[in-house]
Amino acid sequence: MMISGILTIIGIYVLCALIVHVSHYFHLKKKGEIGLHKVHYVIISYQNEKLIEWVLRSIFFFFWLHGKEVKITVVDKGSTDDTLAITNRMILHKDVQIKSVPMNEKFNLENNMFDKNVTVIDLTKDFCLQNILLL
Repeated sequence: MMISGILTIIGIYVLCALIVHVSHYFHLKKKGEIGLHKVHYVIISYQNEKLIEWVLRSIFFFFWLHGKEVKITVVDKGSTDDTLAITNRMILHKDVQIKSVPMNEKFNLENNMFDKNVTVIDLTKDFCLQNILLL
């Protein structure tokens, strides 16, 4: 008897929270603010098959948890391992783009290839996930 009362209270709470989130979503959609706050990350990689999926999933999970949209562009410098295959697999589920840059070409963000509000993660250098800026 007591358990059914607790489950009823929890169910009502969940239903109310769902109604608040759905109404907020439709309010933002009506105002045209959906998608304006998309965060953009550029990940520069070369031979990072052991790290790329973990980094991508971590970023997507963080922003999913905070209710924000994220766009990730993976710039590959000619990897011959499974980095591109793993990234291609992620494209099926998330907003991920792949750009290939020849190994001998120096990649820079100054060529207006991306938005101004972009965060760059260079996996080709010493990488520590703690240093990633998650906004």
